[in-house]
Amino acid sequence: MAGRGVDNGHGLEPLWLCANGASAVGYNSFGWANSLKNFFTNAVAQKIAHLAGRIVTKLLIPMERTGWRGSTYTAVFKKRAVAP
Repeated sequence: MAGRGVDNGHGLEPLWLCANGASAVGYNSFGWANSLKNFFTNAVAQKIAHLAGRIVTKLLIPMERTGWRGSTYTAVFKKRAVAP
C-alpha cells in the first residue's frame, strides 16, 4: 500500500507501507516463540514455550492480516528533492 497521505514533515514520501505481509507474520512468529522461550532456563521447558509461541502466532494470523493490526510493519520512504 503506497502513501496513505502521510506527511511526516521531514521531506520523506512513503512509497510502500505494509503490516500484514508474509514476512510480517513470520517475524511475529519468531518474536512470540523466542520471547516465551526466554522465560525458562530448562531446555525442555524452552522447547515447549517455543512451540506454544508458534501456536499462538498461528491462532492470531486471521486477526493480524486485517487492517493495521499486525505486530510487524514495513515502510519504504523516498526523500523529496530539496530546493536550493
